[in-house]
Amino acid sequence: MADLTKAAATAASAPSGDLERVQKFTRESFVLEGEDIAKALAPGTARREGFDAALAEIEAGETHPSLQWRRTWSLLLGLERILDDEEPTLVDGTVLSAHQVDALSGTLTALLAEAATTPIAVPAPPADDLPPDDDDDEDEDEDEDDDDDEEQDED
Repeated sequence: MADLTKAAATAASAPSGDLERVQKFTRESFVLEGEDIAKALAPGTARREGFDAALAEIEAGETHPSLQWRRTWSLLLGLERILDDEEPTLVDGTVLSAHQVDALSGTLTALLAEAATTPIAVPAPPADDLPPDDDDDEDEDEDEDDDDDEEQDED
């Protein structure tokens, strides 16, 4: 039993070595100021899933995050970062109203719920890795269907 506890502790702390690399790759902050890395990137959390997805893209040789990664994780991470401030502000220094903070909080809650219930989407391979389409085969299939229709009309 002690081995399982040790393995769990190791798994929870594993991302700390890759944190800087993933943050540089995504240009996103995965651990907020004053937060414990083990808690912020605990297995099963949305941030950990985003972290793992980014790490997988790095290990696959990508030089920047995929569009799919950005669509899935950037808004969630950005909202967490903004709402973590005592007084959330825009880049130009404008303080968000209570209504705006409530709206963003609701959006963040919905994104977190979706991340918790939706499996991580595996990005599709680049188009140059896909086999070429054989348009001729589709035409042949359509011709065969037409022949079948003609035979049925004759009967």
